Amino acid sequence: MKRFIKFLVIRLMWNGALRVYRGEKPFVIAVGGSVGKTSTKEALAAVLEKSGRPVRKTFGNLATDSGVPLSLLGFEDTPNGIWGWMEVLWRVAFVRPKLQPADKPIYVLEYSSDIEGETAFLVNRIAPDVAVYCTIVPVHMEQYGTEEVMVRETMMLHSKLRAGGWILANTEDPHQVSFFKGKEDVVWYGKGSKTGCNPKSTAVTPAGLKLTYAYEGKESTVQTAAIADYQMLPVLVALTVGHKLGMKDTALAEGVASYETPPGRGKLIAGKNEMTIIDDTANSSPEAVKAGLRVLETYSGKRRAVAILGTMNELGDMSLEAHRDIAAEAAKRSQFFIAVGKYGNDMLRAARDAGMSPTQMIAFPGPAELLDHIFQLVHRHDVIFLKASQNGMRLERVVKVLMAKPEDAAKLLVRQGAFWQ
Repeated sequence: MKRFIKFLVIRLMWNGALRVYRGEKPFVIAVGGSVGKTSTKEALAAVLEKSGRPVRKTFGNLATDSGVPLSLLGFEDTPNGIWGWMEVLWRVAFVRPKLQPADKPIYVLEYSSDIEGETAFLVNRIAPDVAVYCTIVPVHMEQYGTEEVMVRETMMLHSKLRAGGWILANTEDPHQVSFFKGKEDVVWYGKGSKTGCNPKSTAVTPAGLKLTYAYEGKESTVQTAAIADYQMLPVLVALTVGHKLGMKDTALAEGVASYETPPGRGKLIAGKNEMTIIDDTANSSPEAVKAGLRVLETYSGKRRAVAILGTMNELGDMSLEAHRDIAAEAAKRSQFFIAVGKYGNDMLRAARDAGMSPTQMIAFPGPAELLDHIFQLVHRHDVIFLKASQNGMRLERVVKVLMAKPEDAAKLLVRQGAFWQ
């Protein structure tokens, strides 16, 4: 019965969302991949808003078969309670397009999948003019079973590409390099790119990272609030799409400068007692943890680096080894390591095997237990990196306790809407 009700509600939501879509006749950019989708979507929206064309985007983590229509119906978070869902039905019945085709709107839609067939479901309803691929790494392996299935599902993003459309792929992703080798409708971004934006150098400034890149042989420099080299990939995507759509350099620079790292995705937050928090709590995967730990090591300098790492969900048979692997990395790049969740003791053993002293580490069965002891473990001036999967962890609650201004949580932290609270 629950499955039938869910099917019916999703079908109704799509009826309303497609009414808006068909009336507005937008240019559609679909963003897929494993990691970096939300940051890429936000970077694209920030840059393309400077083009003079109206931009619609999926909000927060509304990127699934139910999330995309909710965004197009005007919701910025999952509805909460019976009255929230009553509002959904009201909008389905009465929502109408706000824009006219003459406005040439741009849709920037994040398409997320954790089961085979979900990407096809999305592109069959709203096919892209541009299919943007973020980095592909193993995620949701409990559902997919094998990496081959996961990659095949991800690559469905361009299966319904519109006539004249094109694919934007990452030169630094071996899955994409192999899959798209020799294809003519692919534009490449990343190191060595000859058709999209190719990063030349980055420099750390008080305002963030300054990026110099090349496009069609011409070098340009933009300033972004991002703090890590890996956060340049979403910016390169946005710049490449902007150039392809004919935007001027000044507008591109303004768009990049206005882009803010989304909540829970490598965001710097001031902590109590002059601590600095690197909040990466939105979700987690092994490669993303390693990238974040490199940022922690670099950013902490002479200050004590603290890594708080929680469970990474849905990794299937690779779960135990993956958690041991990130713990060994934490031992190399931090001075104090806190493991949270069911793999905590295994992670401590891996950190100890990697050379970290037992006095430099501790494990907790869950976030609640960690919160009871957090101020006994962190010190003044620490730089603290936090990352874990969403379900069962919600480490943004730890960030809120550590924040110098917890009253800013609604603006700075992930999952602060009524549904999550």
